[in-house]
Amino acid sequence: MNFLGLDPGLVKCGFAVVEGHRGYFSLGAHGVIAPNTKLSLGARLMQIYKSIAKLLDEHRCVAVGSESPSFNSLSAPYSLGAVHGTIHLAVYEAEIPIYKVAPTQLKLFATGKGVASKAKVRLGIEKEFGFVFDDEATDDTVDAAVLAIIAGAKSVYPNHLFTKRHLAEVVHRVTEYKNFS
Repeated sequence: MNFLGLDPGLVKCGFAVVEGHRGYFSLGAHGVIAPNTKLSLGARLMQIYKSIAKLLDEHRCVAVGSESPSFNSLSAPYSLGAVHGTIHLAVYEAEIPIYKVAPTQLKLFATGKGVASKAKVRLGIEKEFGFVFDDEATDDTVDAAVLAIIAGAKSVYPNHLFTKRHLAEVVHRVTEYKNFS
């Protein structure tokens, strides 16, 4: 089964498809959705929407993990909110669950600490899950891979026994965003 992780952004939206099989995860397609910054906000959101819909369809993803908005960000909260809404619309249309993960929970899952550098997140996920990212993989892509694993663990493998306590704690805390009634 495939899970999609999304690290929302209007300039760069990181994505990663992770395959789960019996509680083990492997890295698949990954990269960034980078809309043309010269286009209007609406046109950029449409590019993000179409890219996400295509990823969900091509990889037959069964769940999505997305980073929840950070309230510490001073950069254009309206635009970031629009990106989150666009993600929800694409996922809703695909009729699959979406799990929102706070930035501190993402870092805790990857490193064992709720406050960690991007380099430590990358190192932690490579070490714990054996993922190999190419040199061009961005921090957004690495975060997206973590989010995909969390979505997979929560949606399909909720009783998986992780060897480290912080992994299980994060999966336990994450809740499904109710897209459906």
